[in-house]
Amino acid sequence: MTDSLPIALYLEDQYPDTPKLFPEGTRALQAAWLQTHNLLGTMFTLLIGDIYGQCSERGKVYFLETRKKWFNIESIEQVVAKGDERVAKLKEVEGVLAKIGKWIDANGEDATFVLGDGTTPSYADVDVASLLMLAKKASGTESDLWKTIANAENGRWVRYLAAFDKYMEVV
Repeated sequence: MTDSLPIALYLEDQYPDTPKLFPEGTRALQAAWLQTHNLLGTMFTLLIGDIYGQCSERGKVYFLETRKKWFNIESIEQVVAKGDERVAKLKEVEGVLAKIGKWIDANGEDATFVLGDGTTPSYADVDVASLLMLAKKASGTESDLWKTIANAENGRWVRYLAAFDKYMEVV
């Protein structure tokens, strides 16, 4: 099974006594959410070079070969945003985060998360948090991408990730 949504749905169904990422009646809404915000698409050309750089030598071969087929490119460098294009992409990231922030704010001024009263994470939140964590880990905290995310909306997205700390513990 591939793709995170079917995997999450499978786990939710297999382990009904665990915290719910898909509260009753929200599966369709959350599936639509994944198609709406486009945070990954916006960050893609900012991240791909950093992800490639994190790969082992064997992983780099696989990563490059698959991306050559997917994007009809010869090298990763062909798609890495640089110069003015990078600056524009960083602004787009700020815009997407502001849009997501407004959606969360619709739950009330104290809301942290997407659904319900905004105090419990859903799969939509895990989706956003995983992309933010990918940017932090792949690009590093000194990168222009992470600094853009960390500074967006007065640090909101750093606080958002911190709200997941209690769920990150491996037991």
